[in-house]
Amino acid sequence: MGNTLKTTLLLASLTGLLVIVGRLVGGPSGMIRENSDKPLQ
Repeated sequence: MGNTLKTTLLLASLTGLLVIVGRLVGGPSGMIRENSDKPLQ
């Protein structure tokens, strides 16, 4: 397996892991909500 493919898979898996952790911490709208101290309407 080439190094480029290994690096791509590693970066993709790390990105997915960050998204999953972010959703667990901030909820589904945590990344796109601007004012996190106000409840969603």
